[in-house]
Amino acid sequence: MHNVCKHRGTQLIKDRRGNIKNMITCPYHAWSYHLDGRLRHAPRHETMSGFSMDDWGLSKVRIEEFAGFYFINFNSEATSLVDDIPGAFEAMAPYFPDLNNIEFIEEVDMLVDANWKVIVDNAIEGYHFKLSGPHHKDLAALINFDKYELNAHGKWWDFKGPPIPTTTAFGEKVKDQTYQTDWFYNIQLWPMTTIYAFPYADAIGTFNEIPIGPEKTLLRFGHYIPKNRPQNKLSKAAIKWFNEKLGPEDIDLNLYVQRGLRSSGFDQGRYMIDSDRSSNSEHLVHHFHSLVYSALNNDN
Repeated sequence: MHNVCKHRGTQLIKDRRGNIKNMITCPYHAWSYHLDGRLRHAPRHETMSGFSMDDWGLSKVRIEEFAGFYFINFNSEATSLVDDIPGAFEAMAPYFPDLNNIEFIEEVDMLVDANWKVIVDNAIEGYHFKLSGPHHKDLAALINFDKYELNAHGKWWDFKGPPIPTTTAFGEKVKDQTYQTDWFYNIQLWPMTTIYAFPYADAIGTFNEIPIGPEKTLLRFGHYIPKNRPQNKLSKAAIKWFNEKLGPEDIDLNLYVQRGLRSSGFDQGRYMIDSDRSSNSEHLVHHFHSLVYSALNNDN
């Protein structure tokens, strides 16, 4: 349900997460709601002629479950997420063997002064991995780019690369560590959700690009670990490295692009797409742009 009182539009719940035991009460005028959204009580409603409790329940949104995560859709007429992404779960499952047995450990929000599509563009190509900042190069050193694949499947796409054998990753020893996968694996669900695993890290990450304005995006990261295994040093180091090293480096690249897009010296760019659709090809960027174009023109 929408987190807003039907009386005067007050935000009902301040906390990001938690449990509500009995009812939802507005902090402004104490309108209260049952947990299914029905109006329970509105002070002085008995003085109002024709006031019906049934007319003032909370507004509801669509919720769908996929791979243990919940997805919200404000459009009641939209197609089902699961129908839009056939084959996605089967593709991702081998890289997340503990997907049905994970627990949330942290959420990190970052406000980025860039359009959400700029951020998606950056996330779906390997062209810049060996060419931009030092932390991208550190990640690239763990991946066999000769066998790196970027594949489009309609409204979902994934990119993956087998590991380069190593003794250390993210500053920790690899030997005797447990991990979800030793591959680099990302799956993205149209339009803005990513689920990923870094090589040798016993953690699952998510991030969403949430538009706030034309040049502002809330970038929300989440990290999850298996319930049946304590978080090891390498996984802690991988999450810390992502939050403090790779993530900020990517955000800087997004800011540089957004600033450049304002320039009169730039009109339109050039996709670098090779015939082999190799690890350096930008074919997923073109695929994403095609989906955006279709959505803006009501073609899908």
